[in-house]
Amino acid sequence: MLNLAGAGKDPAAAKALLLQSAQLDFAPAQFLLARLLVGDEGVPADQPAALAWLKRAALARYVPAMAMLAMYYGRGIGTEIDLIKAAAWDRAAAAAGDPTAMYDYGVAAARGKGLRQNPEEGYRWLALAIRAPADAAERAATASVSSELPFSLEALPEPDISGKAKTALASITGKLPADRRMAIDEELKAWRPTMPAPPEIDAQ
Repeated sequence: MLNLAGAGKDPAAAKALLLQSAQLDFAPAQFLLARLLVGDEGVPADQPAALAWLKRAALARYVPAMAMLAMYYGRGIGTEIDLIKAAAWDRAAAAAGDPTAMYDYGVAAARGKGLRQNPEEGYRWLALAIRAPADAAERAATASVSSELPFSLEALPEPDISGKAKTALASITGKLPADRRMAIDEELKAWRPTMPAPPEIDAQ
């Protein structure tokens, strides 16, 4: 949920201001405009438009938009459900350090949803999700946009996903030999976020 306090609690005014910045290719505004257009903040829902703005921000490599676009594809928001695209965007956002995407991609890899089942890949990303703060990416998003707009549009903290990640990790741990788990754990000590190119399957 978005907190519109500071804009006179006027979602229409927030939409107009965000649209101005979004049309100037300011990715954080495109991201927040997409959230507004889903229709749960007093603005009429326009899910196809929300998807379009979110995709523009994601293609600009704005990490929170990349993670949310994966969720839109996974749930069929503004489009048909497409688990292959959902997994591809989750993989990109996870590589860039988004903890929710790490969790979602880890589960997808472990279960074979949208990609070939790969317990090692699932273990790797779920282990990373456990140690990542769940709302860090979105807090960075709202901090950057708040400095550009004449009102405060804040994202309320999301639940920490580390607990869910621990449960999911425990469900696949037994599928991997102990030596492989130890090798992955050692590898992850040197892991750092990178900024991959948008997935080729949706990079247009």
